[in-house]
Amino acid sequence: MTRPTLQPSPEDMLAPLQPRDLTRASLLLRRTGRVEVGTLPTGNQDEGGGHRAGEDLLLAFLEAGALPSQALADMLLRVSPALARAVRETGLRAVRESQGAQPSLPQLRNFVQTQVTTSTGEHFLRRVAAFYELGDDDLAHCVLRHDANAATPGTWGTQLGRDPSTLRGCAVGRLGTAVQGTCEICHLRVGDPAQRAALAAADLSRRADRPLPGRSVGLMPAGAQATELLLGTLLDLTDRVTPLSVVERADTVALTALLLAGDPGDPLTPQELLERTTARDIPQREVRALLLGTLLRVSNAPAALLERASRTLGFLPADLLRVLDVMGGGDGTLARSRRTPEVSMGPWAESAFSLQRGNLYRKAFAMFSDLLSTPAPNFDPPPVVPFVPLRTRGLHIQVPHLPRPLRRAVKDALEHSLEGLEGQGVQGATLAWEAVQRYPEAFKALFRRLHVHERPREHARLAALARLLSDRGHAPGDATTPTARRAVDLAAATPGEPTRARTLLGGVELALASRDLSAAVHLLQLRPGLVGRLLDRLLRLEALTAPEAPVTLAALQEAVPVMSASLLASLHAHVERRDKPDPARSFVGKGDVATRSVGDHRPLLSRALINQVQAVIETELLRRAALLPPLGRIEVDPDLVGLRLSASSRHASQGQEGLAAGSALPLTPSGTEPARVARLFLHWAERDGAGSIDLDLSALTLDAAGKRLTRCSFSELQVPGMVHSGDLRSAPLPTGATEYIDLDLEALRAAGAALVIASIHSFTSIPFDQMERAACGVMSRVETSGDHREMDPATTRVRFDLTGPATSKIVAALELRQPGQERLISLDMQGDGGGFQVIEEDENLDLAVELALSGRGVPLSLAVGLHAVRVPQVRLGAIWQVRREDEAPEAFARRVQAATESMRQGKAVDSDVPPEALPGGPTLHVVTRADHDLPEGDTLVQLQPGVAQTRVEARGLRWLLEGLEAR
Repeated sequence: MTRPTLQPSPEDMLAPLQPRDLTRASLLLRRTGRVEVGTLPTGNQDEGGGHRAGEDLLLAFLEAGALPSQALADMLLRVSPALARAVRETGLRAVRESQGAQPSLPQLRNFVQTQVTTSTGEHFLRRVAAFYELGDDDLAHCVLRHDANAATPGTWGTQLGRDPSTLRGCAVGRLGTAVQGTCEICHLRVGDPAQRAALAAADLSRRADRPLPGRSVGLMPAGAQATELLLGTLLDLTDRVTPLSVVERADTVALTALLLAGDPGDPLTPQELLERTTARDIPQREVRALLLGTLLRVSNAPAALLERASRTLGFLPADLLRVLDVMGGGDGTLARSRRTPEVSMGPWAESAFSLQRGNLYRKAFAMFSDLLSTPAPNFDPPPVVPFVPLRTRGLHIQVPHLPRPLRRAVKDALEHSLEGLEGQGVQGATLAWEAVQRYPEAFKALFRRLHVHERPREHARLAALARLLSDRGHAPGDATTPTARRAVDLAAATPGEPTRARTLLGGVELALASRDLSAAVHLLQLRPGLVGRLLDRLLRLEALTAPEAPVTLAALQEAVPVMSASLLASLHAHVERRDKPDPARSFVGKGDVATRSVGDHRPLLSRALINQVQAVIETELLRRAALLPPLGRIEVDPDLVGLRLSASSRHASQGQEGLAAGSALPLTPSGTEPARVARLFLHWAERDGAGSIDLDLSALTLDAAGKRLTRCSFSELQVPGMVHSGDLRSAPLPTGATEYIDLDLEALRAAGAALVIASIHSFTSIPFDQMERAACGVMSRVETSGDHREMDPATTRVRFDLTGPATSKIVAALELRQPGQERLISLDMQGDGGGFQVIEEDENLDLAVELALSGRGVPLSLAVGLHAVRVPQVRLGAIWQVRREDEAPEAFARRVQAATESMRQGKAVDSDVPPEALPGGPTLHVVTRADHDLPEGDTLVQLQPGVAQTRVEARGLRWLLEGLEAR
């Protein structure tokens, strides 16, 4: 058969790919579910090599668990061998890494006899068999069991032997015959592209209408189509109403760079991109600053761009500070990061290392100091650097160089902002003062750069604010100049004392100190979010004299319509626990590294008051949910009912989007053989030129009473029930390094273990955000020997990306009490440092145990129950909840919430009669990871972000709350 000459169409034209484009490929795959292929040759392809290279590449995508769209499959079959190698190094590798399949060093290949003898193709074949209920006889002839080869030009067949007569088709006999099209079992398209297109409609009536299990991956377009796709993806991030995670912020910057560079689409200018992105409101001020600061950094006319933005975006003074911080290379969060100084031990240590907080390091320092105080007679003692403070607070913004035009544009923007605030009375005055008093040193540095003291009449409001800041908020005593008089007026406009500027919370504190609750609530209503922030305190204070707290409840009732859904849900979960002491009360400070315990000495709230507060919150959230488009049904993976959602990305795992500490997941997935081994894994790689990075994976066991039993680490590789793969002290690219700890569940129980805590520590004190692809997680295994893979993404239950400035982390806990019902509890707690084993000396270990037992965050039952107001049916595994004809949607939603919560607690739940026919309308799927392609129009909410599906709206868990935001 003669293959037609293939000419590239305009939408197929892409820039040639290089292996270094893996980062871009991962970004596009993660955010758009697309793969770049590249520019097709303009002439005839090699008849054998090109088509065979495409076939091999297509099969490799299938083996990686991804289902290429027809457009992508056609392109893959048309690529040249050279271009196929580039796609293999970018798109295919990105797909594999999205599944968590990271390579490990050669010396680990025989760890616990885990020689890799079963390919991912075999795993993929088992998925196909389970999905289509195929028997062994059918699978014996399936093309996926053997290497694909061109039996005849344009067809695929299976080679069951060397004799050409043994070439056979698949189980249904379509492959290797004159008829070409789509395999009726696995949906693998074969044969000539034109013939495949002609048979596509006929395929829909066969078994092929059931798509192949796996994530659909599409072809990345080019030109204007690519620009619109990337712009839509960027707008999806900037539309988020909750703070972005570290990964989402990095993706925002990367997408902005792609749109400005025009690769792979048509380039946009910074002015055009600003207009396109700010045509609708950007809810998060930090995201707005991140976008604008990035545009200013690359713009040829930053002053004009800033002037245009200041007229449309409505800046506050702190917003300008964030923008300039991003422009100067910062992150725009204005977070005060902790810095730990280095202490040199001289020749007594091989290299200098960071002296971090922890008893072990302090003992080591004291030991060396004592030793050096009594030197040996044959040498002089080396000098020792004295112990220095553990924390230093540096200037936490990076103000860029400001040429004269940009300096004037910044002053004009600040003056315009203050002019707008001036007409808002108390609200505006406090907003102006709060910005500078919160970051005084940063604003002083900025005002010096702006030369505010020059020509104060041109920027009178800015000069007055600078004068007030220089006097620490005190109004000038001699108000003889216009600047001083404006400073006096600004101080008097803020709540509290007339001679000193106060923040809104400062005025609230003065009102509460005088026991004027009404005045405090009146001030808080200027900013409804603060009502939620201080709700617990207000309830406690008012309940002392009025048990029903009518003033606070009225303020809450008035504030809830403009509160974010994430805040409302977090308040609902918070007050639920306020009728008893909370031993795991903790917080993660903005800009800080560690999770900290604060204890709980607060008076308790009555259950009646808690019910009133929750009723107000639930009514508002259900009202918002009812305004969303209706759905046909909701399907929830029963394994996920123990999860808790984090209302803030700062408290959420970066690997499992939206997962809060204390979320529980069965170690054994439903419907599978009970796990006998849990495998902890850690993978990382060093950046070029960064030097060696040594990460350590450790595990600690505790009994039912919380007593520490044994630990497994690089210093103790094998203890009863735990085996460590060994210590790796470097992770050079491209392979990196991987460490494992295998946990034998039965052996651990026999040793008295009830809980296992897993932790990670950077021995070289290098933060996680200075590493490549640092990740960790837990695999659920039946066996670890024989032909089972060393790193199998299919068995990964949770996976976390290691990000941020921390150098230690308590990752997860494994609860072992009931055989076959082991629970994997996500913790993802940033540690304080401590000794060489964080689990030995870290003060957060007790907090980790408490969080594992109690949990934090918003229960998934609440989030699912809210969305249940949109549907007539909800399926929780084998349990059905069907709305009755006389049942109100709100009542049905509460019933679904109660059923989901009962399942989380392990209680029996009665099932309604399953419907005879499923209703029309899209479905909301809440699953661990989609195992098959979904119909267009459905919404996918998944625990593991991975690769987005191209035909559906794919979201992370946090969307269950973000989708209810009032915009």
